[in-house]
Amino acid sequence: MPRDADGTGYFGGDYVQASHDPPDRRRSSLAAKYTLEYGVATRQRGCTPPLAARVRKEFRIMRISLFELGLVVLLTMPLACSDARDAAHSGEPSSPAAMNGSPVVLATGLDSPHSLVVETDYAYLAVGALSRKAASIVRIPTDGGATETLVSNLTNPAGLVIDAGALYFASYDDDEEAWTIDRVSLASGEREGLASDTNIVTFDVGGGYVYWTVPEAGLVSAGRVMRVPTTGGEPEEVARENVPRNLEIGRNYAYYVTGGANGSLIKQVPLAGGTPVSLLTTVGGIRGLIVEPESASLYWLESASIKTMALGEESSHRVAKMSEDDDVSMVATAGALYWTECNISSPDNGKVLTLLLPEGEASTLAERQSCPANVVRSGASLYWTTFEKINESGSLQRLAL
Repeated sequence: MPRDADGTGYFGGDYVQASHDPPDRRRSSLAAKYTLEYGVATRQRGCTPPLAARVRKEFRIMRISLFELGLVVLLTMPLACSDARDAAHSGEPSSPAAMNGSPVVLATGLDSPHSLVVETDYAYLAVGALSRKAASIVRIPTDGGATETLVSNLTNPAGLVIDAGALYFASYDDDEEAWTIDRVSLASGEREGLASDTNIVTFDVGGGYVYWTVPEAGLVSAGRVMRVPTTGGEPEEVARENVPRNLEIGRNYAYYVTGGANGSLIKQVPLAGGTPVSLLTTVGGIRGLIVEPESASLYWLESASIKTMALGEESSHRVAKMSEDDDVSMVATAGALYWTECNISSPDNGKVLTLLLPEGEASTLAERQSCPANVVRSGASLYWTTFEKINESGSLQRLAL
């Protein structure tokens, strides 16, 4: 899953498609927004920004989803709004002018911003409609300034990850009718294809490899966890699982979720190779999974709650609760947890919240936000996107911590 410049984990934009049909041929459900039913959330409702934050029962987090009830929730995450606009807007720069802890708007007029990742002086986002080759990956200076397009003519780009001077992303190849993972050098802009598969749902980078999950709906143990060297080469199978998803790398392991109607299972497998080990079984579906390396803990969404488990233990507990109708994105850093909430019944009253780990009280950092999502912490700042359904445009915001 994507991680910020500090190496901390977050979720809210790391799911790819997971549908046998190309995105422009799928019907987008209004209520799907991100829900990966067991995928995290970060997506907007209706035709709100792809990847904006949403963990609900109908999801779209990758965009569609479902396997629950016997079907094993396949988690597919919408990567772009279903109305499919013709082109992705690169955004209009805005002059930062924060005051007393207020968020600074770095860019406005963004077309369905999603999959945010921040590295040093730039924030990288996927923007644009769901239609064929209508999206782009752009970057915006973290101090404000003009928006620059890095890669264009993409279909459903998602899951941005930065590692060792390169940007990794997944997108749908309309010509090959398959999902691909590409790498772009941040120095030269050179793009290289690393992997292609039928249903890439989530992916992450670590230990010199790109890992991804490929679930097969309705077929027990038919899903795969795969990897390929970041330098290129032949893909290899890491494990066979029952609808693997929510992949996250941290502390020399790849963590992921399996299971369907009867509950979810969190597993880990060493990056150096080995047999997957089960860590915890849950009754409810898990939406999202992140690793906080310093405290050696896992965090995830389950039954309208943020839950956690220390690695090495066999039980979990709740650290925060939200409404069943909230779309959520989340990031964990050393000593603190940050998340966004966008209630579908009142999308303009979204919030950005935090709590001190391990057992602090939740407090609000920003409110009256239009469907905030894709929260990321980098250095001493917090970043997130917003989306206004009325204007069908979004923004990038930064808050000094």
